[in-house]
Amino acid sequence: MSRFRNEEYVDIPFVYEFCNGNSRRAEEEYRLRYSHRRRPNRAIFAAVQQKLRETGSFGKVYEWSQNRRSATVEESVLYRVEKDRSANSRTLESEGVISQSKVMKTLHENQYYSYHFTQVQELRRSDFHQRVTFCR
Repeated sequence: MSRFRNEEYVDIPFVYEFCNGNSRRAEEEYRLRYSHRRRPNRAIFAAVQQKLRETGSFGKVYEWSQNRRSATVEESVLYRVEKDRSANSRTLESEGVISQSKVMKTLHENQYYSYHFTQVQELRRSDFHQRVTFCR
């Protein structure tokens, strides 16, 4: 469907309904009323009407399953982290059907944050006197 301005999208179904769903009459009526605008063809009238009936919107319709994290997916991510504290977002992503960014959002919303283990040198008994001397 070609892109029209919002005001045109509002007028298209209005004219279509005014002509009782007759797309040929609607095309002619739209041309008479709005001669200064681009003219939608018959298929546009029917397509806009159908899109409004199906979605209630003129814009693109995205699958909610793609944009929304389901409760079961969140629970499985949290269960996996509770079970294995060394699990990282990449392994969680590869195991399930959720992206790494959604894994991170889920973890942050539940107060889990990245922890990077860093090894340090060990302290020995002989280090105590050297440290005291250094600190003076």
